[in-house]
Amino acid sequence: MEDTNNSLTDSVKPETSVTESQTASTEAATNADKPSSEPGTSTGNGDEQPRSRANDRIRQLVEDRKQALAKLAEAEEQASFFKRQAEALKPKPAGREQDHPDQASYLTAKMREAMQEAQQAAAMQSAQQAEALAHSSRERAYQTRVEEFRDRAPDYDQVVGNPNLSISPVMADAIKESDNGAAVAYFLGKNPTEAARIASLSLVAQAREIGRLEAKVTVPTPRTTQAPPPVKTASGGTGTAAFDAENSSPKEFEAEFMRRLYPNG
Repeated sequence: MEDTNNSLTDSVKPETSVTESQTASTEAATNADKPSSEPGTSTGNGDEQPRSRANDRIRQLVEDRKQALAKLAEAEEQASFFKRQAEALKPKPAGREQDHPDQASYLTAKMREAMQEAQQAAAMQSAQQAEALAHSSRERAYQTRVEEFRDRAPDYDQVVGNPNLSISPVMADAIKESDNGAAVAYFLGKNPTEAARIASLSLVAQAREIGRLEAKVTVPTPRTTQAPPPVKTASGGTGTAAFDAENSSPKEFEAEFMRRLYPNG
């Protein structure tokens, strides 16, 4: 079966299969963890700024995806309309001149045939343009999911880009149209034997298997920093560095203990 892994990895780089509802939940949890700000105190917002930028980025990706999906739906509707128009405008052959009562009737039939051919060609061209727009919109919607997923799975490009991974055209299309497509692609990259098995099935069975995986796979846990928490000052601000108790001398440890015990003196 033809392998189209390149077509998948080129436009399908890790999506954060984070749906709009998941994003909202993440933002709500993040906001709940933010320290409150009181007069005369510092909230120590060093960690909030990267978190805020990450949330802004996710919100922008979600908005981009909504716009891409709206364009996709509109383009698909237009493509369907123009295809129906092209079918309805199928030219009626003028036939032979001797089949007409006179030359004027024949010329009229030929003119009508030429006009219908031109109208049909225009409708077909419009349908192709709409399909191209739908394709690019679908790719963009998928790409936003990939960009989100990459934050949670930093090895996504390496996993999905495996040159020996079997991804058929049907599988690639089903993955790109799935709300959880990036997670499915990542799962298949981690399980190339399963990908090869699905690629060997019939076209209908391939699409069905991708649908099953869509409901089965999960999103990786977000990456977290291992850095120690910052030292809080008496005013609630953030110190310049965390105290390393394990590597400090007894004298340094005693000085730090006294500083915390008597912060004002």
